[in-house]
Parts: sequence; C-alpha cells; structure tokens
Amino acid sequence: MKQRFSNLVLVAIGLVSAGIVLAEVSLTRLFSVTIWYHYSFVAVSLAMLGMTASAVFVHRLRLKAGADAIERYLPLFAWGAGVLLVLGLTTYLAVDYRGTFMEESSSPLRLVPTLLFLPGFYLAGAVVCGLVVRHAREIDRLYFADLVAAGLGGALSVLALELVSGPLALVLAGGLFCLAGVVLAFSCPVTQMRRTLPILFIVFSVAVGAVSSLGGLTVRYTKDYDETRLEKVYEKWSALARITVIRSRWFMKETPYGWGLSSKYKGPPADEMWLEQDASAGSPIVGTDGDFSKLGFLDWDVTAAAYALGGYDDVAVIGLGGGRDALLALRHGARNVWGVEINSDIADLITDHFADFVGHVFDGPPVHVVVADGRTFMERTDERFDLIQISLIDSWAASSSGAYILAENNLYTLQAFETYLSRLKDDGVLTVSRWALTETPGEVIRLVVLGLEALNSLGVADPASHVAVIRGNLVGTVLFQKRPFTGEQTRKLLAHCEKMDFTPLYLPGASGGLKSVELVMQNAGKLDEFLPLLPYDFTAPTDDRPFFFLMLKPWDALFLAPFTWDTGLRQNFTAVKTLYVLFVILLLVVLLVVLVPARQLKKGQKLKSSPIASGVLFASLGLGFMLVEIPFIQKLVLILGHPIYSLSVVLTTLLVASGIGAAVSRKIIVADGSRRNRLVPYVLILCGLLTTFFLVTGLFSHELLQMSFALRLVLAVVFTGGAGFLMGLPFPSAVLVLEQQGDNRALPWLWAVNGASGVLGSVLAFAVALLAGFAATVALGALCYLVAAAAFGRLKNH
Repeated sequence: MKQRFSNLVLVAIGLVSAGIVLAEVSLTRLFSVTIWYHYSFVAVSLAMLGMTASAVFVHRLRLKAGADAIERYLPLFAWGAGVLLVLGLTTYLAVDYRGTFMEESSSPLRLVPTLLFLPGFYLAGAVVCGLVVRHAREIDRLYFADLVAAGLGGALSVLALELVSGPLALVLAGGLFCLAGVVLAFSCPVTQMRRTLPILFIVFSVAVGAVSSLGGLTVRYTKDYDETRLEKVYEKWSALARITVIRSRWFMKETPYGWGLSSKYKGPPADEMWLEQDASAGSPIVGTDGDFSKLGFLDWDVTAAAYALGGYDDVAVIGLGGGRDALLALRHGARNVWGVEINSDIADLITDHFADFVGHVFDGPPVHVVVADGRTFMERTDERFDLIQISLIDSWAASSSGAYILAENNLYTLQAFETYLSRLKDDGVLTVSRWALTETPGEVIRLVVLGLEALNSLGVADPASHVAVIRGNLVGTVLFQKRPFTGEQTRKLLAHCEKMDFTPLYLPGASGGLKSVELVMQNAGKLDEFLPLLPYDFTAPTDDRPFFFLMLKPWDALFLAPFTWDTGLRQNFTAVKTLYVLFVILLLVVLLVVLVPARQLKKGQKLKSSPIASGVLFASLGLGFMLVEIPFIQKLVLILGHPIYSLSVVLTTLLVASGIGAAVSRKIIVADGSRRNRLVPYVLILCGLLTTFFLVTGLFSHELLQMSFALRLVLAVVFTGGAGFLMGLPFPSAVLVLEQQGDNRALPWLWAVNGASGVLGSVLAFAVALLAGFAATVALGALCYLVAAAAFGRLKNH
C-alpha cells in the first residue's frame, strides 16, 4: 500500500514526544519525594527502556504483519499509553509500601513499584517508532517534529510543575498521549476510531477529574511516614523540589530544633513550623515578634560558634531556608544581612505566606533576601562580608535535571571556597557546618581540605593556623579566617566549648583534638602527598568534578570496594552503589533487547549495508547525545545561576536545535546521493565547539559570571544551539541512506539500538562524571560522534 503522509502525523509525534519528556521530569520529582533522591534517576531509564523495548515489538510486528498493520494500531497504542500511565500513577500513590518487604525507603526493592509506569512508556515508544518506520522517507520532518516537541516538552515540564503538583503534571503527560491517539485516528485508515477515540478522550478527562476530587492524585506516603497524619499547612511543587510546611514538628518537641543543639540547653521550646524539601530535608521556620532577645536558644547551636568571637556588621547567609541563621545574625546586631536562597518558593514562605508568623523580619532592610544560587551570588557581588555562613546546605532532593546533579554541588568546590575567602573582609570569617557522625567525620574532613587548599592557593604560609573545627552533637562547624587565629580567639572558642559542652576537634595552638582532623592539619602544606595515602578520597572537589559527597576513590567507587573507615556516609555511598548497579542491570537488559532481534534480523533478511556499521552508528549516536547533554546541564547551572535555567535552556535549545539540524540534514548531508562522507566535517566542528565550550566555562567561569544575565543566556543558547544543530544531523541522514539502499526494514531494530544506547548513556554519563569529571564525559561524547561519522562512511560506501 502506498504510504500516506499528513501533517497530522507531525502533530501526533510531537504530542507523544512532549508527553514523554513531561512524564520523565514529573516522575523524577515524584520519585524524589516518595523514595530517596538517588532512585528518582530511574524515571529517565524507565522512559528510555520502555521506548527501546517497544522498538523490538514494532520490529517483530512489521516482520509478521507488514508495515500497514503498524499504522492501524498506532491510535490505540497512543490512547493506551495515556491510560496506562495514569493507572500506574493512581496505583503507585494508593499503596503504602512501608509495611511491606519494601519497608525501608532506601532499599533497592522500592524500585519495584516504579515498574508500574513502564507499560505507558512502552506504548508511547511504540507510537514514535511506528511513525518513524512507517514514514521513513519523511524522517527529516518527523525527527524535526519529534525533537522540537521534546524540547518544548522540557519547557512545559518546568511550567507545569510551577502550576500543578507532580502527579497532576504526570496526568497532563497522559492526556497528551491520549490526544495524540485522537489525532492519529484522523490520519489512520480505520475510520471507526475517528468517532470512538474523541469520545473516549472526554471520558478520560472526566474520570481523571473524579479521581482527583477524591484525593486519588495526592501524595500520601513519602519515604518513611504517612503524610495524612501530619498537620500540613502548605504545599508547593516545582521542577526544583516539593516544599511542604507542617504546623508543628512531630519530634523533639520539648526543645527548639537545633542542628547541633547543646546538651546543656535547658530553656523552653520555640514557636516553630517545620519546612521540608521532598519529604526528607527539613529546617525550622522560627516564629518571632521582632524581639530578638527572645531567640537566645539560637546561640546554643554549634552552627552559631562563630559568634563566640564577637558580632558582625555585614553577614551573608547562604541557604536562607526558614531564616534561622539570618535571625541569629540580627540577634547579634548585624547591620546588613544578605539571605541567599536558591528556591524562590522557600523565599516566598518567609516574605509572604508566613510573613506574619516571622514578624515581617524579612520584608526589607536590614535583611536583603536574594533568590539566587549562593555560588553565583558570591561570584557577582561587590559586597565584602564580616561573616559568611553556610549551614548544612543539602536538600537530599533530585533536581529535575537529574538525580545526581544537585544545585548544592557548586557550593562545595575549590573554586567556590576561593571565592568565599576573597569576599571576606580582612578580619572576616567563613563558617561552614556539615554532619560529623563518627570519629572519622568525612564531610568535615573534606571541608577542612577544601579550606586548606583554598588558603594555599591564596598564598597563605601556614593555612592550618587559619582553621578551627568544633563539634556539637552530630554536627561539625569549621571556621576559616583570612588572618590566623589569635591566642585570644582560641581561648574564646575553648570557653564556648566548655559552656556548651561542645568538642573542639581542632583549635590552633590548643591540644586534645580529634586525631583524624589533626592528621590533616599536620599535613596541610603537603596535602598532595598525604591525601592519596588515606583509604577514602578527601581531595578537594572542583567545578569539573563537583561531587562533595562522593568520597570513595574512583576505582573503589567503580568496584564498590568494602568500607574500611566508618565515615558516616553510607547514604551517599548507597547513591553511588545504586548508580553502578543500575548500569549493570540496564546493560544486561539492553543486550537482550538488541541481540535477540539482531539474530532474527540476520535470519529473516539480507541487508545491503553492513549490520555492524549501522549498529555501531546508531549506538554511538544514542550514547553520544546523552554524554553531551548531561555535562551541558551541569556546567550551565553555574553559568546561569540556577538549575531551572540550566534545565530549560539545555532541554529546549539542544532539542529544538537538533530538530532544526534534522530538518536540513537531507539537503546538506545526503542531497546528491554520492558516496562522499559529508558528515565528517560537521562532526569535527562539533568536537571543536564542545572543546571550546568546556574550556571557556572551565577557565573563565569567574569572568563569565561578571557579565549580565542576558549576555550569559545568549552565550549559553549559542553554544547549546550550535551543538544541538550539529548533533541533529547524523540520525536522519543515516535513516535516509538506509531508505535509499532499501534497508528500511532494519529501522525498528536500529531505533532500538539507538534507544538502548541512550538508556546506557544516561547512566554512563553520571558514572564517568563521578569517576573522571564532566570534561571527560563530554570528551567521551565527542568520541562517540567521531565513531558515528566513521560508521556513516562505511554505510554510504555500501
């Protein structure tokens, strides 16, 4: 039968592609709330794995029933994808897994319920693959619509999560699938569907509304507790995190909340609400009437140790949260307090929604609330501070750009600490607090190393004399000064520790510290020689490898070596272990998905082109795209100053530009039908562009951050768009070559190879970054495109 092609096909593939991206992002947010953040990454893998497996199904359907059968089934596939996605969601939300064999929220078994979403992605992938196979001659137009719609879906996901909850955003994705089914019904030879599917779409909408009104689309069970038993007074979803406020804490109610509250505190409890991000990272919102003398309990926390040395006029608080550290500064007479908060929803809580509760303290001077990434603020500000305070800034939440890319990573790098110290006045103090759970407190040791390395880079002769470390309860606070600690300052800190029952882990000129910390201090001048001797990686993270919480040495991380020190970092090690285990599992599944149909392909037909060359080509493109996309997202978080800006620019610009590249690929790559490999020069330009991007963002990040946001945005779009355009050329060109050679029957299998490689690439990108950094990751991505160009040459010569 002659192929029919209608613009409705472009609309349909666009709706499905946008829905897939929206579903991926929404599930990332949902999984970050209901199970630990490092498992939310499976949302991307589920989507790509479902699409890959469905390509195998399309391949077998074509071999058995022919190409015409595919088109007849596509409207039902699209409709089924939407319905199954919503059914999976309602089932997932209805079950409380805490009382089952999956009771522990950090157990890998909690991944089992996520498989409920796989059928929806499977059928959605079948629609996209089926359209590509059925209309391969129009691959440039199809791929253009696919990628552009996916890019717009990325922008839609950010907008949707600002307006509705994560579950409702997922329902919206299901609605896009169902709408695609309606559109396909009008381009399908089975005319009966033109009457049936529109009616079913209305039924679907009414049913979703009914389920929502009955609470079926509300998150009830999150990680370790039942939220229906909590007095929740506020909830707000975004692409960055879900924010909730609980009227009163359900723990430690007899005392004010403290990160490291003194055991000697005997005062009354405070008036506090409890603020949480993604049901795991909590902090208090302290009620006040503006009388700061009533907030004396704030002094009894170890995070306030710097105030034992005196008051400070100009204070910067990185990670404003509920405003606790800013209130502490005001209590001690600060004349100006800059509260920097990356999440605008959190800033709105204390400046708007709960302004009365906090006594309108944050409405204006002397407090200046700044919504920005803390690192970016410090790079761009002209202010100099007496005190910079960073207290336990981590969210245990997955940003929608990926579970292993956290906004806070940019705060804990060598370049960041150099910036902090440069923003201090000559007698200023930088105070950073992290967990200190054991006698080998890994996070505190790494903070110390970061500070020592930054001081060394500033030319400080004796950096150990500029550092003091104190522990209270389970929290360690590290103080850094541009000037050495004086004997008088050491005595004040010792007296403070005695009063609060804190433990001095290291004080310049004092004895009796913690051995593990003292060893680092004793080798402060030769850390390059000393740190490799330790069983864990305590070297200073950099902007290229900004994983502060990863302290396994690279090869130990790869082979999951057994713990030799108890550093109190098992949750972070679990995240890394999950990544590598996930990679191995996906590798086995992908091999099955690719190799089984490859055998059928070999038996069922004779290909004119080399199956090895075409397989390598499509695999390299799948790997390469992900190995480039993920480092771009990470780098632009710092340059643009916010993970949401980075996510929006990369997802939208990279995919839309790739779609434009796909649209013109017929004219500039395969127009004349010659055997000349026109792809090579474009891939070489891509490699040069990627190299330039990472050199510029790596070597000149400080200079870039001095530019206006508009100029930084333009540069980001130019680099990302240029890379995307070049990355969009190879795939449709290869499909057109196969079509010209009469090998289009292999397209479903090659689509599966490409998707399977993308599945692995999404995990491999993080694995390589953890081991060697993001520059190495993008270099590997560039190598994949070079391999693809070579394979394309083999394809054209057959």
